[in-house]
Amino acid sequence: IACRESALPKKNTAMYTYYEQHGIIRDIIVDHLLNLVALVCMEPPSTLSDKALQEEKLNLLKNIKVANRKDSKLVLGRCDTYPGKQPTFATMVLTIDTDRWRGVPIILKAGKGVNEKRTDIRLQLKNPLFQQYSTTRPVDSDDVLPNTSSLRQMAPRNEIVIRVQPNEDVYVKVVTGASGSMVMETKLDFLANDPSEKKHAFTRSPYERLLADVVRGNRDAFIDAKVLKQRWKLFSDLVTEIDGVHDFIPYKLGSRGPVESDQLMKAVGFIEQEKIETELIGVKKTSTMSVLQSKFDISMDTMQEIIADFFQEIRDGLACKPSSLKMLPSYVTKLPDGTEEGIYYALDIGGTNFRVTRFEMDGHGKAELTDERKFTIPDAVMVANEPSALYDFLAECITTVKGDPNEVRKYGYTFSFPCRQLAIDKGVLINWTKGFKTKGVEGQEVVAPLQVALKKLGFEGTIVALVNDTVGTLASGAYLDPSCQIGIILGTGTNAAYREDARNIMTLPEDLREGEMVVNMEWGAFGDRRKMLPVTEIDETLDEQSRNPKQQSFEKMISGFYLGEIARLAMVKLINAKELFADPKTEVTKEIFEPYSFKSWFLSDIEYDLSDGYRVIEKVLNHYGISGVTNEDKLMLKEISGMIIDRAAKLTACAIVATIKHLQKPASECSVGIDGSVFEHHPSFRQRLDQALTELGYECGVFLSKDGSGKGAALIASGL
Repeated sequence: IACRESALPKKNTAMYTYYEQHGIIRDIIVDHLLNLVALVCMEPPSTLSDKALQEEKLNLLKNIKVANRKDSKLVLGRCDTYPGKQPTFATMVLTIDTDRWRGVPIILKAGKGVNEKRTDIRLQLKNPLFQQYSTTRPVDSDDVLPNTSSLRQMAPRNEIVIRVQPNEDVYVKVVTGASGSMVMETKLDFLANDPSEKKHAFTRSPYERLLADVVRGNRDAFIDAKVLKQRWKLFSDLVTEIDGVHDFIPYKLGSRGPVESDQLMKAVGFIEQEKIETELIGVKKTSTMSVLQSKFDISMDTMQEIIADFFQEIRDGLACKPSSLKMLPSYVTKLPDGTEEGIYYALDIGGTNFRVTRFEMDGHGKAELTDERKFTIPDAVMVANEPSALYDFLAECITTVKGDPNEVRKYGYTFSFPCRQLAIDKGVLINWTKGFKTKGVEGQEVVAPLQVALKKLGFEGTIVALVNDTVGTLASGAYLDPSCQIGIILGTGTNAAYREDARNIMTLPEDLREGEMVVNMEWGAFGDRRKMLPVTEIDETLDEQSRNPKQQSFEKMISGFYLGEIARLAMVKLINAKELFADPKTEVTKEIFEPYSFKSWFLSDIEYDLSDGYRVIEKVLNHYGISGVTNEDKLMLKEISGMIIDRAAKLTACAIVATIKHLQKPASECSVGIDGSVFEHHPSFRQRLDQALTELGYECGVFLSKDGSGKGAALIASGL
């Protein structure tokens, strides 16, 4: 029974502190693997009640004998890069004194910083006394057990495997006869559904499952006080013996662990066998769905290529060389750290609404929203022939927010339109978007006219900062966590900003290239210059039918505006291939064939539907007049949603890793603040993003950083 993790606890984190207090024995073996031992080896309970389960677990635990440091059935190791004192690896052999398990070695193996992330249970069956077959692959002569012939040992062993994570599975590896007297290994899967067909489908995390059990009143996965006490009683002597000991066997990061572990397992009769890649029995021939899965699945090699390309685009953009990343200087040279004090305001115009907010900052990391007003911008203003119509309207809105008459008002101004920044408080509108057509504004500075309109009304106050909403997200993140290096918007659109050494920003005048400055990356356009992204036929179709073909390539693969359309196009492709909604009883209406009719938030509903019969998915489909769908259709929709979100999370992880690599800082010192509906509201996006970052070896903290356009802008104003 093994639990292996590729990551190590990072120094100066809560996990590191916890781990240094508990170590590998307490953290994994006692708390996790011993429970698996009980579930696998206990006698069948009289009933399936939680009381009967606990009784059998307790009976089993009372018959376990634990290894100690004095005998030869315990190996403790520590990864060569782990800075702490605790062991990070343990292999031990238990024995169970019951009729069923007497004489069977129970091997527990736990390791951090090893070559894979996997938890599985392998019941290896003994070889038959008279083996008639030989293997199709060479076998180490050391595998031959004493007093047996080499012919008898050459065939691999049958195994029953329960894989707990990743991708839950239950299967048997069976030795079957091939040509002549040779054998081959075949994988017989016990799951009702082929997991290869649902490899992206979202599954709840362990803690989510436990919380769901709590809500339902199901105690099956929990233990009572007697079982807990017995578990600790078994290991109390050993953990006491280990505390204070520091001479553990070293092993390299990313290895299998100490070789002594393999030697111990071999000594008690366990034969390490090759992992077979045999396709599951009953797997369907190549289908449209399987082709889509393979194209949406981003391999580690592809991720590394994307990271390398993104990294180079950062460097080229900063150096004024051709790049799909604009790398615009924001002129923000100071980010908040929680010590800000006073009253500051934010103005936010990003569409048909204008927002004015007032914040009070206490100097101890708390920014309280004390007033907020939202105004709808009239159509007449949006298409006015004179710029004064717009600025006068905005000024009148600003004056409605009352405060202390004696306070000095400072405003941060979030202007979410394409803008060329000239200074911290100056910027020129490049072109209108989002339905605005007000004349006399494009190509002109946008702060000074609003300042003039305020003065005409006799209103005191100064707009001290013109802010991009992504820069504001970074400011909000830095206010919560001073180690925040990157701010990201992942909502309807996407963008990122980060802290840069001003000496690297060649677009800045030389006299301003000192200290630190926030750079607005405009990363939605990554991949526009040349092929840098794993584009599928569906992405190509979406791009061709979009309002801006050949632009915003990255945004079209990860942002909320497009994710629903990607799903709809995949559904249409499968419908046409008669792999989705193909049952004669299923009714499909024309609405699903309408571009952008399938909203991105439906992906959340579909992927997180854990109800009996998938009632939420049924409700989503009923919205489109689709009825009579089968459970297989619903499972396929979950897979479609999962593979789209999984790809978006992996691509986001690639961009984050490339940015951190450019910063040349340890990932543990770089947290990332993210705002937007995709990150905040999609149930599995953050989980998938964390997993991708871990697999890439960059376990940076990722957290929700809200209201960059409001609070973030006010925080930037507070530093000026």
